[in-house]
Amino acid sequence: MKILAGTLQETIYNVPDQGSDLAGPLEIKSDTRHTMNDVAYISDDIGLHRVYNPSSDQVAVSLHCKCWSQDWNWIWVLMCFISSIYPT
Repeated sequence: MKILAGTLQETIYNVPDQGSDLAGPLEIKSDTRHTMNDVAYISDDIGLHRVYNPSSDQVAVSLHCKCWSQDWNWIWVLMCFISSIYPT
């Protein structure tokens, strides 16, 4: 994910165990604020995540690139390359 404008908040949660009680809240693993030009990565190995705009009056725009796990390295390099050529 590349942040093109504004700020986005990303909360990453631990993946619940198969036999756990899913009625309770998810356990937060990390909570990060991403600003313009930041590039972030998520995979099933890291956890579940939620991305949202924490501002009620500022627009946020992001570019998401979904790929199979074996392609993630190539996509990460591509997004960083695009970030360097087309800074916002």
